[in-house]
Amino acid sequence: MISEVGLVLEGPGSLSQGFILGASSVSLAELVMMTRLSLKMRLLLSYFLAKAVWQFYDSEWMQREWTKNTVHFMFERRPKMPKGIFINEPFLSACFDGRNQSFNPDTEFRSHVLPKILALGIMLLEIELRIKIEDYRMPEDVDYNGEPNVNADHIAAMEVFNNPDLWAGKDTFGALRDVIEACLTPVKFQPFKNDIPGLRDAFEKFIVNPLHDRYKSAWEDPDVSIPRAVKLDQTGSPAMEVVSENTPPVSPSPVHSLLHAPVATPSHQIPYHPYPSYLGGQGYPQFPYQPMQYPVSPSVTPLSDGIMSSSSNFTSDGWFGELDKLNSVLRPKPKEKDNAYKPIKIAILDTGVNEAYADNVKDYKDFVNEDEEDWDDSTTHGTGAFLLVQQIYNMAEIYVGKVFEKAHATDDTVALMTKAIQHAQNSWNVDIIIMPSGFSSDDIDLENAIDQARQAGILIFAAASNYGNMSYIAFPGRLYIDLKLFCMFSTNASNRALAAFNPSVLGKARYSFAILGEDVKIPRQEKPVSGTSYAAIIGGAVAARILDFAQHKDNRGRIRRIEKLKTVEGMSAVFDTMVGSAVDNGYRCMAPWKILPSYIRGEEMGPKRLRERAHICETISRALEEMHKR
Repeated sequence: MISEVGLVLEGPGSLSQGFILGASSVSLAELVMMTRLSLKMRLLLSYFLAKAVWQFYDSEWMQREWTKNTVHFMFERRPKMPKGIFINEPFLSACFDGRNQSFNPDTEFRSHVLPKILALGIMLLEIELRIKIEDYRMPEDVDYNGEPNVNADHIAAMEVFNNPDLWAGKDTFGALRDVIEACLTPVKFQPFKNDIPGLRDAFEKFIVNPLHDRYKSAWEDPDVSIPRAVKLDQTGSPAMEVVSENTPPVSPSPVHSLLHAPVATPSHQIPYHPYPSYLGGQGYPQFPYQPMQYPVSPSVTPLSDGIMSSSSNFTSDGWFGELDKLNSVLRPKPKEKDNAYKPIKIAILDTGVNEAYADNVKDYKDFVNEDEEDWDDSTTHGTGAFLLVQQIYNMAEIYVGKVFEKAHATDDTVALMTKAIQHAQNSWNVDIIIMPSGFSSDDIDLENAIDQARQAGILIFAAASNYGNMSYIAFPGRLYIDLKLFCMFSTNASNRALAAFNPSVLGKARYSFAILGEDVKIPRQEKPVSGTSYAAIIGGAVAARILDFAQHKDNRGRIRRIEKLKTVEGMSAVFDTMVGSAVDNGYRCMAPWKILPSYIRGEEMGPKRLRERAHICETISRALEEMHKR
């Protein structure tokens, strides 16, 4: 049993009289699906499970990761309370003879280096969303016998976590969502993989303490909180559908289960918020979700509905502020335009756009439903792309092609994307195509369409992937190794590319550009968003701004080899001037304003702008002249 000093053996003896031994225990898997736990009950259960993992992480009680099938609950009677299951008294079905330690040849290929922490994250996700993770496994991650591969549940969990449809209408605490994310993406714990004391300290800081503090601030200390009984009959059938929490606390039962033990007094900790993700297992075409995001290092404040929100000074505002300084130089004044000047045409091939922005869209085509009158965007991802492009390059002629109906691709999506690229080239005559999505499998028709667009002088921007090294770079993004397009990796506002967020660069690729894609604030959208899809959008818009600058009346004659700007090699050479020494694990991290000359103190604005424009022209010229030397 558990005592104040830890796990101790008391010797043979009878179990507490409160437990009903004639009734079968109920697994967590059964409990989650048979009941609808309240917000308070879900948070309390999550806290006790997390605390138990923290306590017994390296003990014989946790030789293998705990799952919803190994955590059980017993029926119990407590004084002045109805019999039932108490979520603060979970038990473990454990084996100590070593048979559960059989060698798995796939272990070395795990996408998550700390499977016990991953398993906790999956349990918390299943509790919060009331789902079965196995229902979300990708077909290619299950063999012909129905057995999942070693990473099937990790991939499924990432898909679930980043699916906004599954979170819609949920009253989830931000702190709990952050904890789940930290469990699924182990970047905070990787440094302690071989340091168990350090790992437990990090786990307490980023998992246990945030749950403890959130529950305590909303109600009371969770370690003295006694929930209502979950009333089921003793065959496991639910006696009530919704389990709420209205009963006042009573004195704790003297019985302590395996997982019931005191937790160290938590200090205030800043939770870590790494990244969202998209693109599941190989062979399954998918679209990058637009998950709810929380800024880095947030200060948490309650909203009117009692759910948590986050705010932070570490946002993309400063990044866009620096970009605005560059745009003030790149943007033409009326006298710098003539009849030869034309705005750059950009095609966004995504989920459509909200009809409210129809007046600002040059043309719209629905490749999914072939309904040109019904403008919509059920995910808001395409609308976000449109707003980002407008923010960076407000003079663009924007064309929108709807190729995704919802978050996931269908069997037809690759063919629709191929058709959309051809339409963007032949009917819209665009200069840039932004496709902020990707697929796991190659497609020859899509690649041929990309080749034809490239030969026509169209620059194409695609997303990489958000699973880190859990999956490969998406298609068609991986074609960047042959300089067929731009595959954009993502940085944070500090111009760092997180290796755990981005897939590894291709070693033989000449350029692996990364640009802002994490915690991006989009105009008129409430939540910051993250993903390499947003990096692709921003990268495409920056390229459009450079193309626009090059055709100004005063610049056309000053930029040498200007025709090369509409090639991947040429624009890459210009992008590289925006990198400087900011190379992070192979990612060439772009800060576009680095193309500006050094500041001269006391310089007047008029001459300063002229000097800056001349410097940019010369920088572009030299980059284009030397592009094959890079």
